[in-house]
Amino acid sequence: PELYTLADDPGEQRNLATVAPDRVSALTNVLTTFDRNLPGQAARESSQVSDQLRSLGYTSGGAKPAKTQFTDADDPKRLIDIDRELHDANQLFSSGRIPDAVQAFQRIIAKRPELADAYRYLAYVYWQVGRPAEAIATLEKALATGIADDDIRIRLGTFLAESGNPAKGIALLAASPADDVEAQTALGIAYGQAGKDADALAAFDRALAVDGTNGIALQNIGTIWLRQN
Repeated sequence: PELYTLADDPGEQRNLATVAPDRVSALTNVLTTFDRNLPGQAARESSQVSDQLRSLGYTSGGAKPAKTQFTDADDPKRLIDIDRELHDANQLFSSGRIPDAVQAFQRIIAKRPELADAYRYLAYVYWQVGRPAEAIATLEKALATGIADDDIRIRLGTFLAESGNPAKGIALLAASPADDVEAQTALGIAYGQAGKDADALAAFDRALAVDGTNGIALQNIGTIWLRQN
């Protein structure tokens, strides 16, 4: 908890929370009337998806529950530094300093092992430089940590399919909701890599039923028809 008198302390240097507990209590009660859901917060997987993840050995008990208690480590002022480190790591990758970028993302993960973006970016770096096994291992580590992030799961399924293990990619994505465009597109790619054209076309059709302009689905449907003819 932090409390400042902005007129006297515009730089918010003197935290008065410990010396004005009644004021803190009153303001806390006001804040409880607001919607406190975090913007962009990842939804918990369906029970079917969670069961599928556990069966594949990625998680031991589903996603971690949302935090209700916070410490100084969660202070937004501290998280600004983490955001800056993510930006700097991406800049290292963009400038071609791959080993430095990898080390930077690994340091961020060590500091904040629940930060999905760090795993996602690190896996992307590995994939782009031709190190698919490490890309896959990075995303698997994220899931094993209990991160509930659909994008992590979908990227992992795609990477598995495109690196010679489509069966595992299919197993990872098969329980995805029919209206999840990205998941169904990834599932279609996995089926296509496995030579299961009918299943691939069905998955792409589900994606197009939600988003008829999905270029990836349309391109892959065309590829399948060309391959069959």
